[in-house]
Amino acid sequence: AARGIANSVQGAVSKFVSDFTTAIKPQIMKEYAAGNISTSLDLCYMGSRFSFFLMLFFGLPISINAPYILNLWLGMEPEYTADFLKLTLLMASIMVLSYNVTTIILANGNLKSFTFWIGLVRIAMLPIIYVTLKLGAAPQIAYLVIALFEFLALIVRLLVTQRLLSRNVIVEYAKYVFVPLFFVTVISVPSSFYISSIFENNLRGFLIETIICLFITSISIFFIGLKKEERLFAYEKIKAIIR
Repeated sequence: AARGIANSVQGAVSKFVSDFTTAIKPQIMKEYAAGNISTSLDLCYMGSRFSFFLMLFFGLPISINAPYILNLWLGMEPEYTADFLKLTLLMASIMVLSYNVTTIILANGNLKSFTFWIGLVRIAMLPIIYVTLKLGAAPQIAYLVIALFEFLALIVRLLVTQRLLSRNVIVEYAKYVFVPLFFVTVISVPSSFYISSIFENNLRGFLIETIICLFITSISIFFIGLKKEERLFAYEKIKAIIR
């Protein structure tokens, strides 16, 4: 039951990211088919960053307010549910990084090595989870193992893409995706959880924590996570909405 509730919340949050990924996927495929490999990779990197930022923007307020939300929704907080919810959102945040990389591989059409290595990662994950739980580890550890293997699957996708395109995709991905994501996360997550520890677990605390969390996350994404041209584009859009 706890896992089902966590998955339901994660599914609702992931819907926003899925809509964005669906919108950018045809553009990546089109540019790749036209031979514009650099442009398709730029779209891939941008899509990965934006997908993660969307998960962070919607998922972080839920994570810091998980106990209050569950009590409000269910009238109680089932055991492990808050932890499962946070860990499920963590897994989803890692998974969305893979979506656009997979689109590049699909556009290339050479799926043999991709399916083999991803299948191997998936198969290797199951016995490790089983042994971990058999040794008496807490259920939360299984989620951490899955998150670790999701990250490993992302690295595998990047290695496959690098081999298919004969360019240093991992270094580019680290520069244009991992680095900005790291700094935005380091600023947003600890500060938001610190804020949540200050206020009481009630409606007033929930509203204040959510507003501050969204403000910190938005500012860090805008000034650290976005490139200069993306900030200008976002600024023009915001200005148009205000007017």
